[in-house]
Amino acid sequence: MLWIGHSVGRHGENVHADVIVVQSLLNRFGLPHKNHLKVDGYAGPLTNGAIVVFQLHIGFEHPDGLVQPGGRTWQALTTPFLMKEVFVDLQNAWIKAQDFILNPAGSIEQMDRSMRGVSFITRTPRSSVKQNDLTFYDWDKRGAVVNAAILSPQPAKVAWGAKVSSDFKVKLFRICKDLSLNPDYLMTCMALESDRTFSPSVVNKSSGATGLIQFMPQYSPSTVGATTADLAKMSSVQQLDYVERYFRYNISHIVPKKERNNIKRLVDVYLVILAPASVGKPDGAIVYAGGTGAYSGNAGSFDPNKTGNITVGGVAQGLQVFYKEGLEAKNFG
Repeated sequence: MLWIGHSVGRHGENVHADVIVVQSLLNRFGLPHKNHLKVDGYAGPLTNGAIVVFQLHIGFEHPDGLVQPGGRTWQALTTPFLMKEVFVDLQNAWIKAQDFILNPAGSIEQMDRSMRGVSFITRTPRSSVKQNDLTFYDWDKRGAVVNAAILSPQPAKVAWGAKVSSDFKVKLFRICKDLSLNPDYLMTCMALESDRTFSPSVVNKSSGATGLIQFMPQYSPSTVGATTADLAKMSSVQQLDYVERYFRYNISHIVPKKERNNIKRLVDVYLVILAPASVGKPDGAIVYAGGTGAYSGNAGSFDPNKTGNITVGGVAQGLQVFYKEGLEAKNFG
């Protein structure tokens, strides 16, 4: 899962890579600052202020503007499921439930509640409701169930999430947790690669690349065990499994060893797809030199200043357009 090794924010240690993680997570909540934070690894007044606003949003009475590894603010920033406040009437009994926070397996991690006349909370059989539903039961003195109410948690919002289904987002969060990737970043990469369609069958007419991350015909069988023709027949949710396979293959076989557990920048998530050997390199490093086919195929997106080479910095600049667009109200969902 996503992690930070040091405190971030007001009077924090503010290690560059950790600040990047926190800034990107703050952006996904769409809190009321005029512009999204610049993800630059610098914990200045805007970042510290956004932490305070977020802490107020999650119920801090005395926000300290600091994100501690594993602390309450960190847990809230990285929670994949959040159910909003609900009120349930169980035959004159009542439940006030606020901020149900569940992990991907569906177990409760944090819950504030007030109860009267309600004896227990339990999971319902999977055959009767959706996998992540919870049921509140009320029973009488003889032990017979008097009433019940089913509540279904919804996936948290994510960049470009308005373009995909809830099932897609549930799987996305699971993959990103397992691979320690920022879900907003992976969604941004798929938005760019699929030309904002998130279609499993979208094809680049020049290269034959197909689907969510534009799987290449010549590499797909060896890296993910499926042809592009097979991939195009899948649903977007099914194809996510092959996106995960692709990332696992490239991270374990091509990404430099020292970078395999440190893929925190948006540009590095995308480079796992585009040019995994370049993950972790500085902005000035050349990804594709001018005059090559790879340069020609990507120059329009990643060499906006026509320098003659595609650099890590050029790729990062091209990605920012899609990242910011994905966090707009019409796409963030």
